[in-house]
Amino acid sequence: MMSNLLCFSILILATLFVPVLPSFANLAKMILDVLKVNPFKYYGYGCYCGPFTGHITDPPVDAVDECCLLHDHCYSDTKKDCGWKIWRYATDYSWTFDQKTKKIECTSWKWRTCARALCACDVRLVKCLAYKRLIRGKKKCTINEYAKRWMKVKDLPLEAWYNQSLYYYYMTSGKYRRP
Repeated sequence: MMSNLLCFSILILATLFVPVLPSFANLAKMILDVLKVNPFKYYGYGCYCGPFTGHITDPPVDAVDECCLLHDHCYSDTKKDCGWKIWRYATDYSWTFDQKTKKIECTSWKWRTCARALCACDVRLVKCLAYKRLIRGKKKCTINEYAKRWMKVKDLPLEAWYNQSLYYYYMTSGKYRRP
């Protein structure tokens, strides 16, 4: 009994000191405040909702997942403003939401171009999700087995395969339009 309580206490204390990446925290708060939806309902939804989804080669499972894919592309496009990939997740930004007008505004200072770019991506995602229906029971992505085998044979870096296959899918399907 005492050892269980001790383990539980250590677990609670450890979680208090784990840093939350600012951009995830900002996006989660924006989803909660604007959409009035628990942001964790989107985490792991489909192929592209959640962090570290850049290796997926399948098309989005639905409109919600497509919003997340566009958000991933938007974050990729911030490379010029943010530099190293880690800064995209470690950069804090500020924003406001007017309940009456339903307007979200990025308020980070002008010299913080990375923060403004990330905020703009998150605002686009929230606006996109506002008009999409979240399906009960998270839709899951099934990674194309052929694509995984092909990657190993060709020995391509994951990022190169992802960009190449996604570009081909969207350009040939006519579904993708950059925001």
